[in-house]
Amino acid sequence: MVKIPDQQKLLPPLENGDRLNRYEFERRYNAMPHLMLVDENGVIRSGVFPGLWLAVDEWLAGNMMQVFAVLQARLASLEQAAFVEQRSPQQ
Repeated sequence: MVKIPDQQKLLPPLENGDRLNRYEFERRYNAMPHLMLVDENGVIRSGVFPGLWLAVDEWLAGNMMQVFAVLQARLASLEQAAFVEQRSPQQ
């Protein structure tokens, strides 16, 4: 029986300063579906950082105002505030 290697094991880790072209981004994105969720509007939702949403279709179209609007709206969300509070040093 032929064993197909796990996609994530085939990806070398990114290092500081690495840059991704579109092909490499999509290859890595497709290998890690459990970390990013895409909604019906083409927005990637991080599975790790609740406020990190990226409007991919708008980004690829060069509509950075809409990309920033989506990101800023999520960074102001209650989920993001709870996430930040949970990771803040206790005083």
